[in-house]
Amino acid sequence: MSKASGACLVLAFVLGVSLWGNAYAIGEAGAQFLKMGVGARACAMGEAYVAIADDATAIYWNTAGLAEIQSPQITAMQNFWLADMSYQYLGLVCPSRLGSLGISAAYSSSGEIPKYENFQREGEYSAYDAAGTIAYARRLMGSASYGVSVKFIQEKIEEESARGFGVDVGLLCAPGILHGLKLGVAVNNMGPGIKFIEKADPLPLSVRVGAAYKTGPLLLAGDLGKPRDNDAYLCVGGELGIRDILALRAGYNSANSYSAGIGLKWRRVSVDYAYVPYEYLGDTHRFSAGVRF
Repeated sequence: MSKASGACLVLAFVLGVSLWGNAYAIGEAGAQFLKMGVGARACAMGEAYVAIADDATAIYWNTAGLAEIQSPQITAMQNFWLADMSYQYLGLVCPSRLGSLGISAAYSSSGEIPKYENFQREGEYSAYDAAGTIAYARRLMGSASYGVSVKFIQEKIEEESARGFGVDVGLLCAPGILHGLKLGVAVNNMGPGIKFIEKADPLPLSVRVGAAYKTGPLLLAGDLGKPRDNDAYLCVGGELGIRDILALRAGYNSANSYSAGIGLKWRRVSVDYAYVPYEYLGDTHRFSAGVRF
């Protein structure tokens, strides 16, 4: 392992441990939509993606992964969520000799929600959440890279709205002890919180550490995550590539459910699908499309 890689991992460990103990009650954090995973490929693999992060969704999973991208690319996702809720994501990455720049936009809509007064239905109202992110990543010495991003957040429920911002940092390295092995660390949603009317809620700060190992057509990954407002969880996933055209994926996330998916690639275009069921709540479906220029 290079000195740069080792220093990055030590720094990330110290930072992660310090944040790990900063706990809140379950569900107390605001802007919960920031926890919703993006990209059908990552979600099909149980969201074990912090050490992979090799496409435009790295802006969400681990900004350091942007430094691994060699050509401009764009990724779009449509998430058919529970009930009438939906979630969209769009990410763009532009690499250069000075580092990689990424921008993304995310939007979550609740659909129409019944409104009641004195037990009588009085029409409907809607709510939405949105975030825009600017990210930058660059290689360090050896096989390590780092990334940082700033996201601007807005939420609205009926006539009330709130705004805030958050910061993500990420580290990624190939330690060299085993060919095909990568290690990653990401700390997401650091910031002052988001305020509706008079009460401010903290952002859903989280720390994730992960490893990924690729051998031939098989890719295996595992993440351990800890949000500030819930218990630690484990993600594991795998991907089997067939002739560099078809990919079969499956995963497990102890905080959510099992998952599965498929991916198709033709030249510079990729299309991915993920199926993620939630017990007692229903099934969700994610579709992604990406283009490399």
